[in-house]
Amino acid sequence: SFQEKLKEVHGARYSNMPLEEYRRRVEIVRDPALIETWKQEYVKQARYRLRDASGAAAGEPMKRSEAEAWLIAHIFESQVVEVRKAALSASVARTLEDRPLLRAVEEAWSREMKFPRSLLVALRGALAHRYHMHIFRAGKGGYFVCAIKPSPLEPQHAVDAIRDVLLYLREHPGSTRAQMLAALRPGVSAEDPSAREVVRHLSWLIERGHIIEFFDGTLSVPLGKREQPAAASGTAGKTAVESETAKPAQQ
Repeated sequence: SFQEKLKEVHGARYSNMPLEEYRRRVEIVRDPALIETWKQEYVKQARYRLRDASGAAAGEPMKRSEAEAWLIAHIFESQVVEVRKAALSASVARTLEDRPLLRAVEEAWSREMKFPRSLLVALRGALAHRYHMHIFRAGKGGYFVCAIKPSPLEPQHAVDAIRDVLLYLREHPGSTRAQMLAALRPGVSAEDPSAREVVRHLSWLIERGHIIEFFDGTLSVPLGKREQPAAASGTAGKTAVESETAKPAQQ
């Protein structure tokens, strides 16, 4: 059974190595104790039988190599499929025995660690579908999530008071409400009617997604949309569209 065992170990552990190269690396050991241990292991040998519909054994017993040959001839084509994309758990990914497949998983893992594009695409769809949340990117900074979809508004299409707010934030992205009020209504208190008018317009713009208010109180305007290359995880031929703001806010 030496040749059968040789092929079995080669196929299970060193399939990326040519069989003849593996043969040359095999070391022949003549230690009596090891030989006796080997004999004891082969006192009992596994044999395989087919089962009928009721679960009863049927047919002649087969060696492992014969059972594998039968599976390849009768079962393999219906159980193994070729796919463009597959998902597997981290525990399975770390214990793959197929070296080329393990290398491919490690390379994909490394790319995701540098920039998790596949994870981002999956999260974007899940958040939008289940929670009606939107992911957007702030300049060259990180990605943010909000309940209101960013919606750019051109200043020339707005009334004067709203146009002033939009133009100021375009020129001064990352400003706070206090900074904006001080610039648009200099010397006027926050309780003044003119200041309240600016705040009222600002609240409306935020509710509509024309202005983004970040978690730290800074404000910015969406600058528009740009197309991104299709993600590698099964979205070939499609493009992901990202809204950008004028300035990356602190994440």
